[in-house]
Amino acid sequence: MKGPTEALMRFQGFAAWKWEDEFRAAISSQRPDADDAMVERMKLSIVDDFVEFVMEVVSPELGLSILVDVEGFGDKSVVGTIDFEDRKEDLADVERRIAEWGPVPRACKSGPILDRLLACAEFMMAPDRLEFGELKRECIARFRNDGSLKLAVQSAEPDGSRSDPFAPAPRRPV
Repeated sequence: MKGPTEALMRFQGFAAWKWEDEFRAAISSQRPDADDAMVERMKLSIVDDFVEFVMEVVSPELGLSILVDVEGFGDKSVVGTIDFEDRKEDLADVERRIAEWGPVPRACKSGPILDRLLACAEFMMAPDRLEFGELKRECIARFRNDGSLKLAVQSAEPDGSRSDPFAPAPRRPV
């Protein structure tokens, strides 16, 4: 079942995650001639990579097979489409599993879908935590520090697409 386009995560702008400085430094050293459209496409590619990175934590922890497609981002949120096997049943199952530990935290029941799922995953991993957001902060720190922002800039093509190291070599006519 394909879910509707919706806010996937709360996102107070690219700079709010402290990526802007690192991104600008990579642009000036790797792509100083990048135009505004290319820069926006690179930002979207980075956000897409980050959401995929977050899904690598959420899906296994909650036992869900979820697919996410990032469609854009604004000042307030990442927007995209999320695909569940059976959305209602999957989310109800997650809430049932959390309820075994105690009351289901409000952060698991409302808000953008990946924020909800991150809070649920965090609760499952450490049910004694009283505050949520630790896992998201940890994901952001790991993503920033593994070179993902710089790599996205280095591998960007002028149209904003990314080089694929596994793509077959172009064929030449004989």
